[in-house]
Amino acid sequence: MAFNPRTITKELDLANLTRHNDNYADIKTELDAHDSSINAHIAAQTAHGSTAAATPGAIMQRDSEGRAKVAAPAAADDIARKAEVDAVQDALDNHIDDADVHLSEADRDKLDGIEAGAQPNQNAFAQVNNVVAASESDTLTIVGGTGIAVTTNPATKTVTLTATGDATPGPHGPSHDPDGSDPIPALSALIDDFNSLTPASIGAETPEGAQAKVDALAGVGNTKTVKQLDDEVTTHEADYVRQPAFAVTSGTSTAYTVALDPAPVNLPEGLGITIVPHIDCGDEPTLEINGLGAVTLKDQKGSPYGAGKLVAGKPYTFRLVGTDFLADSGSGGGEEVNGQTEETLEFADDINPYDPVYAVMRMNKLPDPANLPPNTGYGAAFSPDGTYLAIAHDTSPYVTIYKRSGDTFTKLANPSTLPTGMGFGAAFSPDGTYLAIAHQASPYVTIYKRSGDTFTKLDNPSTLPTGTGFGAAFSQDGSYLAIAHATTPYATIYKNKLQAYKSISSGDWKNGIKIGYAKESGTTGDEKTVVITHH
Repeated sequence: MAFNPRTITKELDLANLTRHNDNYADIKTELDAHDSSINAHIAAQTAHGSTAAATPGAIMQRDSEGRAKVAAPAAADDIARKAEVDAVQDALDNHIDDADVHLSEADRDKLDGIEAGAQPNQNAFAQVNNVVAASESDTLTIVGGTGIAVTTNPATKTVTLTATGDATPGPHGPSHDPDGSDPIPALSALIDDFNSLTPASIGAETPEGAQAKVDALAGVGNTKTVKQLDDEVTTHEADYVRQPAFAVTSGTSTAYTVALDPAPVNLPEGLGITIVPHIDCGDEPTLEINGLGAVTLKDQKGSPYGAGKLVAGKPYTFRLVGTDFLADSGSGGGEEVNGQTEETLEFADDINPYDPVYAVMRMNKLPDPANLPPNTGYGAAFSPDGTYLAIAHDTSPYVTIYKRSGDTFTKLANPSTLPTGMGFGAAFSPDGTYLAIAHQASPYVTIYKRSGDTFTKLDNPSTLPTGTGFGAAFSQDGSYLAIAHATTPYATIYKNKLQAYKSISSGDWKNGIKIGYAKESGTTGDEKTVVITHH
């Protein structure tokens, strides 16, 4: 703002006063303007071309974060930048971490222990016995002697001392032996005694006398050697026909294995063995001895054993007859003798041999099976040998079948064909081959044939019960099956009668249980003789 001064005369009059006031107002306005400009200048952050960048000839200012940049330092008194400081720090850190340029504490300890005058990598031997090295390059020489040769190998840095065996007698040799001028008395006496020894003088047996004693021990006419006798004993030990073997089995429930010692080279007819099964047997178990092939175990009648017939921990004796191991009479224990039976019972008291005992039945609940029937059970039946348990119940699969091992009941896989409705009754045939389930929906009875642990549905009877089956029962000989049901006649009875067919459809093979050939001719309905060859 321009200031236009007004002239004021010396006379104090109103005009001068006005001019004075106007001057004052103009000066104030001018000062206010300057004051505002000064404040704006003070507040300006880029005044006079100032910048936060490293710009030559410009006033340095700080940016919004309070930082300012300068050029790379060149003189000793230049401002240091972070880049240069970081580079110095990195170099310092790398130097500190460089183990190659610094001594470890262990290295310093080694240096502190070096004595004055010590040489680096000195090859002196220091001292061997009382020989002391005179300098850092002093040497030790190994010298051979009479009968001792010294050889060296610089390549392998080895020294070899060899006794040559060509030494001349020592200085005392000629004089101290019995023929020398100064013999050793004890040595001379010892040699004289040795030369005078005879078998009689030391009580030794003459060859003739020794042979006579051996002949006397052998007996009249016995000329066998000890080796021959040992061979005969070995042969006798391996004769499992004259002396049956004994072994605890390994393997599986259907394929027992044993290892005998001495090991037989083959399985001769009549070979005998007593086994103690390690687990209850499965269907048609076999026995393999020392890897010589599996042989079927059969009862005295020649029938393979069913599951559970051979009980773990019980002894059973067999003889090899033909291609089978047949049970000896009475093997396995529990056979009736003079009206008595042997049984294994749990002792409830301390009992001594020949103490009178009485047996009491105690029903103790077993742990539940791992897989339970899915709903209300209406019927239960054990197979005659106690191996299988069938439970009939009201929801699918309508029958649950367990296999027993000891006191453990394990659920078997469901039959491929299930009863058609709620199961009410269950019954096993006396031989455990068949299982009948009485149930709610037609055909009201489902009959299964067991093979091992598999239950296969048989064809329905030609005439079915007339209503819901509630109970099933086989006769004691397995010839009859009775079904109790809801509608008249309320009971349907079937006769399990074997029929012979000349031919059979492929689907009916599951119903067959015996194979053989006709011994005489006949027509449909005749009862004629057949020879059964396979069960």
